[in-house]
Amino acid sequence: MPVNLNYTDFAPMRPYGLPIVIVHGLFGSSSNWGSIAKELMDAHTYRVIDIDLRNHGGSPHADSMSYAEMAEDIKQLMDTLSIDKASFMGHSMGGKVMMTFAHMFPEYIKHLIVVDIAPVTYDIDHTPQINAMLQLDLGKVSNRQDADNALAKDIPEEGVRQFLLQNLKSQDEQQDGKYQWRLNLSVIKDSLDEISSFPTDIDTTNIAYPVLFIGGEESEYFQKEHVSAAVASYPSAQIVVMPRASHWVHVEKADQFINLIADYVSRA
Repeated sequence: MPVNLNYTDFAPMRPYGLPIVIVHGLFGSSSNWGSIAKELMDAHTYRVIDIDLRNHGGSPHADSMSYAEMAEDIKQLMDTLSIDKASFMGHSMGGKVMMTFAHMFPEYIKHLIVVDIAPVTYDIDHTPQINAMLQLDLGKVSNRQDADNALAKDIPEEGVRQFLLQNLKSQDEQQDGKYQWRLNLSVIKDSLDEISSFPTDIDTTNIAYPVLFIGGEESEYFQKEHVSAAVASYPSAQIVVMPRASHWVHVEKADQFINLIADYVSRA
């Protein structure tokens, strides 16, 4: 059953042009894309819908999170907003959500943009990070530094910790300051095998919408074999690999990334 997703609608009253819909990746949220959404709105005059997937950000928690379910959530939001066509962009897990959405509801798709992910199964295990977050004693956390210190042993990469800690929010900023995870960690953990995989029933042989894959040259998620898989599934797709960029290509190459998106969605 679909859930009512949390989202930010940038320039909702903008009367011209189709909107851009953005979906984050695993452990992310719409806030990760806020600056890019704002730039696409301000500098390039696009309406942007920035979404929190179920079990992430401000969206409701649910007991499961298959790609089909997450696609249904997005369809429900599009119908609620009376959006019948848009350019859809997803990063990492969000890219797989968008490929699934495009397969299930192709009539909504003007452009499909997939950022640093391919239509394949990945052998990357996020269980250690989730276990570390689940084991964190939030009763002993009075600020983010406490949490960072506690997680450092099991998650030694500072950048990864800082990304994950964006999901640690005070239950009541004005009172006792107790912290909680916005992520539904237990369900995400139970869903990791499905998240790592990719639906095998997606037929891309007769798609009528243009597809763009953007990857980082130094990303483990978009190596040569992943590029080959993307081309095999979407033979007419445009592939852009940004040099000296990692999985966070949209952050490390923000200006080039924004200009690329704005140019791509401006096409008929």
